[in-house]
Amino acid sequence: MASPFGDNSPPGKQIGATTRNLVAHLQARTQLLALETREAYGELCGRSLFGAIGSLLVLIGYLLALTCLIPLLAESLHTRWQFVGLVLAAVHLVAGGVVFWIARRRFSAVLYECTLSELEKDRQWLARNQPATPGN
Repeated sequence: MASPFGDNSPPGKQIGATTRNLVAHLQARTQLLALETREAYGELCGRSLFGAIGSLLVLIGYLLALTCLIPLLAESLHTRWQFVGLVLAAVHLVAGGVVFWIARRRFSAVLYECTLSELEKDRQWLARNQPATPGN
């Protein structure tokens, strides 16, 4: 008598083989996720450290330059330094808003690209190989 699984092997043996295949598949996906996590961590740590140090140095230099620039502008425009400082602050707030807006639109990198791709392939394979149920 033929088995409903298409061959004559006992169902217990097929379930064991299917379970081993499933575990091996999940182990491969987990290893890929772990590898991408290590790569992402190293990349983000390196970028963050150098970005933070560079930003701090630029900020210190910029603040020193503004400290000298505001009185010079106020003197050359024959106005109070508070007014010049307020105008420069407004310009900086607008420029910062534009930079944040550009960064939000431009840098939306997808982390774990390979893992997401493999999971999408798995989802498509499951959709193709799912038996049709009478209620659908």
